[in-house]
Amino acid sequence: MDPVAFNPNEPPPSGVSNPAFNGYRADLPLCDAHVHLSADHDFAWDAQMVRGLMEHFGMERVALLGLPSSSHRENVDAGNNARCLAVKRALNAERPDRFVYACAGLVLRNGGRDDPGDLLAQARARAAEGYDGFKLLVGKPGQRKRLALPLDGPVFAPFFSFLEESGLPVTMHAGDPPDFWDPARAAAGGTWAYDASFPTLARIRAEVEGVLRAHPRLKLTLAHLFFLGDRPDEAARLLETYPDLCFDLTPGGEMYAGMSRDPETWRGLFLRFADRFLFGSDSDDWHSSDDLATYTWNFGFIVNLPRAFLERTEPFRFHDCDLGVLRPLGLPDEVLRAVYRGNFVRRFGERPR
Repeated sequence: MDPVAFNPNEPPPSGVSNPAFNGYRADLPLCDAHVHLSADHDFAWDAQMVRGLMEHFGMERVALLGLPSSSHRENVDAGNNARCLAVKRALNAERPDRFVYACAGLVLRNGGRDDPGDLLAQARARAAEGYDGFKLLVGKPGQRKRLALPLDGPVFAPFFSFLEESGLPVTMHAGDPPDFWDPARAAAGGTWAYDASFPTLARIRAEVEGVLRAHPRLKLTLAHLFFLGDRPDEAARLLETYPDLCFDLTPGGEMYAGMSRDPETWRGLFLRFADRFLFGSDSDDWHSSDDLATYTWNFGFIVNLPRAFLERTEPFRFHDCDLGVLRPLGLPDEVLRAVYRGNFVRRFGERPR
């Protein structure tokens, strides 16, 4: 079968749903483990964004990941955690069949000035307030550079020990796509371009593995497949070595292009480790509006690409972003149900705290 034609200027046909147009099924339950509220909107806007996202794409659960330190802006937004918790409480009160979870981020001083007692106190306080887990952006190269502390060093150790003992999950962004360290990209001043002043991807990955060795029962989810789309053997080694480690599948298109280069190996990994991958979109109110009709375009790429890649069986071109011809995984229903729902429930709980 020939790949589906790609035309970036072609709107979805009138009256055709996103699932049908993008080539995946709508009859599977869907939980999104990676959603943010990082733009400066009021409560009503944030609530509508999450409500609309869930309604438009048929999601039964979402996890809001707090970002007190934003990757878009070099600032501290200490109120971001509270915004996530407020939306969680409001939307859970609206409907008994839809569940919103809230995970808190850490407020950091950076520059090597963070204190282990303060980070531990933050963790205990957020847990007592009813958060369902934690989100760390400290492994993103710009954040790691400003932090000026190793992720597996003594400052974070009490924080990770508390999460390990309490069983609360943590999602961490660690690294970025490998080509972001390309010297030509850095010289051109491109977005997310890292020169020699930033920690290398190898260093960040080594620090993350140091955390896993020191805290073997930590329920750590590494976002964006840990940027290993072109390294299935390394992904397999990590999953084999650390039984509580998971990956989420939030795009970056580059990771799906990488998996597409070796779909047989990746399909085998998903079959073997079906309980270790979580669906996530990285939806964010940077791109939202209060008009549900726009959700196809606001979030279509990041919601539809993972589903199309995991479910389709024939080579295709993705409508919302041309990544070339993708060779999908065509996973069986039992694996899709684990990735879309079962693993979320195991990680975050059947009901929000």
